[in-house]
Amino acid sequence: MSFSLQNRLQKLSSLFFILILFCGASSSRAEAPANPEQNKRLEQLYLWKLSEELKLSVKQEKILLDLTQSLAARRSHLQEDLQKSLKALAEAKGEASTEKLLKEHRRLLKSQMDLQLEEFDQIKKAFGPEKSAKYFIVKNDLLIKLKNLLLSPTPKSN
Repeated sequence: MSFSLQNRLQKLSSLFFILILFCGASSSRAEAPANPEQNKRLEQLYLWKLSEELKLSVKQEKILLDLTQSLAARRSHLQEDLQKSLKALAEAKGEASTEKLLKEHRRLLKSQMDLQLEEFDQIKKAFGPEKSAKYFIVKNDLLIKLKNLLLSPTPKSN
């Protein structure tokens, strides 16, 4: 595999990991991230930037870190369950079986939405309305920038 392709795959893997961590995106992650150390560094930079933009106190930084880690673990498990559900749906035989699996998949999707709402409520409780609004704006901006960076074409090396 060429360096450029391998680099791009690592970037895409990092993007999926970040999206799962911070937005509960419904994209899949079949395997562990390609470079956990790089992902940890991205997470640290993300948290630092949020803290800086929101001008968080040390206590608020701790709350953000704890909340982010807790939600990330739960999102990860939920993503795994969603992937298993999709696999089961792909292999389903018969209308009754498919209907049962669809109900389970819907329950998992609702759990995903509930987790996003829980993040919203906990952030608002911890930081108040003004910092919460800024949190969601900054978070979205950072994720868009990261996505654009990771998905932009890689320059060809000679």
